[in-house]
Amino acid sequence: MLGGIREVETSKDRDGNYDRVRIKFGPHHSVEVKRGASGSVTFDLRYTHHGFKADASNLDGELEQIINSVRDDFPGNSID
Repeated sequence: MLGGIREVETSKDRDGNYDRVRIKFGPHHSVEVKRGASGSVTFDLRYTHHGFKADASNLDGELEQIINSVRDDFPGNSID
């Protein structure tokens, strides 16, 4: 079984700003943060090819709502 952090990939725009960061970890997991053309930010969390994506551009947006839902469902895993 593969473990640990297996790979970190990044890409930058012409101005040197990050526009994509992906981390592959564990046996088949990854997290990716991407900046869209309009300045939006998307967060993806996956195992193999299953997972979810959420807009992370705004306060109280999709990603924050998903985090709060997970915290409610798994209170023992919450961090503050």
